[in-house]
Amino acid sequence: IIERYSTAFNGLLKEESQVQVCVGAYQAIHFVYQSFLQEGDEVVCFEPYFDCYTMNALTTKCSIVFVQLQIQDDRWVLNKESFLKAVSPKTKMIILNTPHNPTGKV
Repeated sequence: IIERYSTAFNGLLKEESQVQVCVGAYQAIHFVYQSFLQEGDEVVCFEPYFDCYTMNALTTKCSIVFVQLQIQDDRWVLNKESFLKAVSPKTKMIILNTPHNPTGKV
């Protein structure tokens, strides 16, 4: 895996400890939550959202703070003020997914 993807990461991928193999998105996101979040932490997530973000939050007892994406001129857009309001000292993670699941917005 390291040999195959090292070039894509500009040579920054050098050790086995930098690689996590997962059986799918649910497991990968579960590992990330378990590694970085603790009870009481907050995760900012954009709505609509991939359902595993909230399901995995239950296992770490963290809270999901939602920011609703809006449709303007047939495009999904992020309201900057809503996003900034969602971020707090308890925020430990902001989920950015591109293309955004389920909207497909890049």
